[in-house]
Amino acid sequence: MFAQDGTEGAAGAGDGGPTRRRVLAGAALAGAAVLLPGGSAAFAGEAAAGPIEVVLEPDTLDVPERVPCGAVTFHVTTPAEEGRSLLLVRLAEGVGVDEYLALLAGTGAQDPQERAAAARAVSAAADNLGGAVVSAATGAGFTQVLTPGEYVLVNYGYASPGPPVVRTVRAVRGAVAGRPWAPAAIVHHDGAGGKEFAVAGSPPAGGALTVVNTTATPQEAMLVPVVPGTTEEDVRAYFEALRDGREPPVQPMLGRPVGMAPLGAGRRAVLHTEFAPGPHALFSFTVDHETGINHALQGMSRLVGLA
Repeated sequence: MFAQDGTEGAAGAGDGGPTRRRVLAGAALAGAAVLLPGGSAAFAGEAAAGPIEVVLEPDTLDVPERVPCGAVTFHVTTPAEEGRSLLLVRLAEGVGVDEYLALLAGTGAQDPQERAAAARAVSAAADNLGGAVVSAATGAGFTQVLTPGEYVLVNYGYASPGPPVVRTVRAVRGAVAGRPWAPAAIVHHDGAGGKEFAVAGSPPAGGALTVVNTTATPQEAMLVPVVPGTTEEDVRAYFEALRDGREPPVQPMLGRPVGMAPLGAGRRAVLHTEFAPGPHALFSFTVDHETGINHALQGMSRLVGLA
């Protein structure tokens, strides 16, 4: 288990089972969603210039019903101690919000093969465009390039029992110009031993960081500060113990995960970080499409220094 830092709960012993964090879904998504239609008068209006400020409360999601095309930035915070996530997706043609959420909830199944099947179905049902996972202590932002059309924002608490809050928004012409990509980057890629991270440039503790997914399945980029002196081997041993249902030999984590929500295959987005400088564990907890085990439990983690 994650000890006292709240980032995870117990993993299923012996099967790499899902943790209480429920990064992609789980029980927090099993209930009916609170859907706020794009035409709701309570949320009428267009995005103002600059970042769109989003505060993730358990039962509300106050965002503009229309946003510009082009590079759009969301700045996300939450008062919830257990943390919350904002997910940005574009549903495939013919897929409704309820269907998508039902598939997403399936990635929290106890059986690994059921999780794998659900993860494949989720990828077919929607284009994952990133988002932000935040804690009460640390916010984050993300920038994505939007083309005209309808998008879905999902506000959910990975460690709370409440249903997600869903909002549809439409990107309209009147574009925000410019290329958002930052020189420092985190890249998901296929390595000799499985899915891995590569880091280019000097990732900032507070600033812009491009996240690029070159793998064939959705990936995230979670960051957690670690105890001084923690090694990459300590981080991997920690996740290996969770996979095996053992007590970790060390407890390196000092907080809750914050970072980029799942990005689909071939996608990129910019993460705007608000961390203190120092070493951080970097990992992806999305579900492997073949094994049904979370990628971090299969070795997709590393140690990075944020300056």
